[in-house]
Amino acid sequence: MYRIESGTTHGLADTADFIALLNGPRESGPEGLGGFFDARGELFVARAPGRLDLMGGIADYSGSLVLELPVEAATHVAVQLGEDRTLGLASLRAGGPRLLEMPLSDLEDGAGRPLEYAEAADYFKRERGRRWAAYVAGAFLVLM
Repeated sequence: MYRIESGTTHGLADTADFIALLNGPRESGPEGLGGFFDARGELFVARAPGRLDLMGGIADYSGSLVLELPVEAATHVAVQLGEDRTLGLASLRAGGPRLLEMPLSDLEDGAGRPLEYAEAADYFKRERGRRWAAYVAGAFLVLM
């Protein structure tokens, strides 16, 4: 059973609900995820609030004035380290989860270097069933 070891939910019900979802029945798992996570391993959970962009977009990164408003909707992510070099992604949605499992070597060229962004984009476009995962997997490409 997963529990908070450090940090806090800051009283946010959606984060507590997400952790409860992760602790769902192991036989069918949360939203049909089954054994997606190893119940014996440590799990890192983070929450990113959504925002309503009225003016300015991401211009705030360069010091521009913006008009944005945080909203209740948020994205949660749970990450778990594993023994193999595999990236497993799941997106919870109505009708069941979308799942993708891929070796990290798919994000490397023949010499073991990270792919150029255009090559990685082509990789995710090749199969319609994995296009949804490009944004999340792209973060791992940047970290590589």
